[in-house]
Amino acid sequence: MTIENLDCIYIKNFACPASIGIYPHEKIAPQPLIFHLEAYGKWTETDFLDYDKIIAYIQTVLAEQHYELLESLVNKIAECLLTHFPVQKLVLAIDKPNAVKNALVGVKIERTA
Repeated sequence: MTIENLDCIYIKNFACPASIGIYPHEKIAPQPLIFHLEAYGKWTETDFLDYDKIIAYIQTVLAEQHYELLESLVNKIAECLLTHFPVQKLVLAIDKPNAVKNALVGVKIERTA
């Protein structure tokens, strides 16, 4: 099956606090992150993606440890989702709204299983 024939399920604007950042002031308290996810695949009534389980999985990964860089976090989440869910392609973006004054910054990756 080619990527072009896959369906897309998305989760946008999922906000969740995380212990993230390389600077000392970022390690004091959790910071808000905003997740945007597109998962591609073919699903049925018996083999499907459960939005709540994906969100819970992301929350579990965030609770595991402090992450220095968004790049490390986004890659870990992508690897976990591709391993544990029926997803053939994943586009994942994480915004860090408090990182820079007057701008929204983040990281976005695309991965295939």
